[in-house]
Amino acid sequence: MPKSLSYEVIIAGVGPERTALGNKAKQLNLSHVQFCNLVAVEHLGSFLRAADIHVVPQRRAAAGLVMPSKLLNIMAVGRPVVVTADPKTDLAAMIDKSGGGVVVEPESAMALAHGLEQLLSNRQQREHCGAAGRNYILSRYTIDRVMGAFARRVSTLVRRR
Repeated sequence: MPKSLSYEVIIAGVGPERTALGNKAKQLNLSHVQFCNLVAVEHLGSFLRAADIHVVPQRRAAAGLVMPSKLLNIMAVGRPVVVTADPKTDLAAMIDKSGGGVVVEPESAMALAHGLEQLLSNRQQREHCGAAGRNYILSRYTIDRVMGAFARRVSTLVRRR
């Protein structure tokens, strides 16, 4: 990371590795790393908008099986994201197709650091990724679009019977 940048890292949630991460941050005296619990749903939008960059870490074994729901919320508020995923997964494809961020190799601290540095050092790219991700979500996942597609699918199934 460029030395002139100051930053704060917020790790939100209560996942299984939180305690170990917290202990490691204390051991290394990382005062710029803070931990918080999940935020209430009514504060989620403002919480997500407060970040310049989001990270969605996904283990190699899970990236082909799960689409993290937090990704849609992050993209919807117009923030860029660094995702750890293998290139052939749906998760990587969504980021590539949307232009909403950067995909890096999973389970690689160096790859993650490089992806963060890429976005941290280029404000224009951050803004472009954030806007592209938001536009992608709004064009595909609004309640009207999702429910409309669901209703059409149900109607098709009913007509076939």
